[in-house]
Amino acid sequence: MPLFYQESVVQTAFAEITTTTSTTSLTHVDLLTLTITTGANPLLIYVSMSSENSAANGWVEAQLIVSGVVSAGTAYHSTSSGFGNTGSIVWKTPPLTAGSQLIRLQWHVGALIGGSATITPSNGVNHATLYVQEVTV
Repeated sequence: MPLFYQESVVQTAFAEITTTTSTTSLTHVDLLTLTITTGANPLLIYVSMSSENSAANGWVEAQLIVSGVVSAGTAYHSTSSGFGNTGSIVWKTPPLTAGSQLIRLQWHVGALIGGSATITPSNGVNHATLYVQEVTV
């Protein structure tokens, strides 16, 4: 039987892409960043993103970095040029050292096919959001 427990939220922070953003980078580059000053508590981090790749069979890869440590990642694939797809990350850190924490969401296109990944929030489909909760257990 799963173990359930209630966490208390200390504070939250949120960032999102609001204008059209693109990358042709084959290595990770920052997409969204947040800085949050925490106690010695864990963070619950939620990422949701959707983009289009200009290359048929192109990939988009993303990674979450918490205070300099690569913590989690996602990748998604477009079967045809301009076709969008989605990725998400849900991550809970161990308790962190109290102080300033830099949370970075990075992305890039897959090296094999390349292309250009684009997030166009105004189309009502593409998005990128980063939501962080400092919690206690």
